Amino acid sequence: QKFTNVFNKDGMSIFEYIFDLIKNARDKKSVIEYLQTHQSITTWCLYISFKNGDVLGADLMGKELSLSEYSIPDKGVLYFCIHLENKTINQELYLPTGFHQYNLMREEVAAKKIHHFLLKKEQSDLELIKMMATPYDQKIKHPGHYEHYKMDPLTPSSIQVMTMNPSSAQC
Repeated sequence: QKFTNVFNKDGMSIFEYIFDLIKNARDKKSVIEYLQTHQSITTWCLYISFKNGDVLGADLMGKELSLSEYSIPDKGVLYFCIHLENKTINQELYLPTGFHQYNLMREEVAAKKIHHFLLKKEQSDLELIKMMATPYDQKIKHPGHYEHYKMDPLTPSSIQVMTMNPSSAQC
């Protein structure tokens, strides 16, 4: 969920929206058509990847939609945090106090994790997911002082991290 001032009484809850999207959209074209014809109740961002390496970033903002397209690099990882895809909106106006710095810390630690992952000889999707889902081991140089500690992308509100592959019936 992205924090803004959007509330659309005619929009769908994110749970209904996602369920219906997965049920009805089969490829990038049908995903875009779905996103353009359905409204959300508030602001959410979806990142949807396709088998060919294309990625859609979609801000659902009630009646408004903002789309960005990305490609998964041959070497590297795409990481998305809490930022809106629509860069014309000053999101900091809507965030609770301190979220901007909080998100910058999460991005910094994610970058360190990704850098560490890219240095490994053997890389797999499973190893990347495990690494991103495991809190970053941070050595505190001054016991009892937390000025060197940075918030991990895996937050206290993260319930689980997983990926599902329906075609192979694996999670």
